[in-house]
Parts: sequence; C-alpha cells; structure tokens
Amino acid sequence: MLRKNYKKILVVDEHPGVITHLQKNKIDCMYGDISDIDFLEELNVNTSKMVISTIKNFDENIILLRMLKEKNHNLIIVLVANQIHEAIQLYEQGADYVILPHYI
Repeated sequence: MLRKNYKKILVVDEHPGVITHLQKNKIDCMYGDISDIDFLEELNVNTSKMVISTIKNFDENIILLRMLKEKNHNLIIVLVANQIHEAIQLYEQGADYVILPHYI
C-alpha cells in the first residue's frame, strides 16, 4: 500500500535478512549503522517522500531523525520506539509517526 501511495520510499534497517527480503521485492532500502557518519552521509533522501526506519535504538533514532529533517524537511519519517515516553520524545523532535510494536 505504501509503495502505491508514495512512489519514493526508503526503508532503513539493521538486519541483513530484512534487507534481502526488501531487495527481492524491489523496495528501496539501506542496511547500515546509524552511528556511522559515512552511512548517514550516504542516505540520499532528496527525492524521497517517506523514510521508514525499523531501528529500535532510541538514541540512533534521534540522530537519524535530526539528520533526515536537515536534509529534507518535507520528508515523512516513520520510526519505532520501545516505550511510550520514547515515542513522545520522537514526536516532539519531529517524527511524523512512531510505531510501538509491543503495543500493537
């Protein structure tokens, strides 16, 4: 559904198996470590409309969120949080949607 409504989506994930699955389904994705500055510089989000990150580390999500908003302030950013207070902080920092897998 996302691919149909948003033509330019980039999925960032930290698990090689997930990346392989996404690539087989022709979904733009990147594997990488958010704490790696080179990886962050490689992210080309200028033409993307949405980024979905399944990274669960709160500090890494904050870094990713700030960097993405700097590169493209119109970008829709979907992140994952482990706790409600983390989700609230991500929203306060500019996340458009935060998924709480433990509550789904």
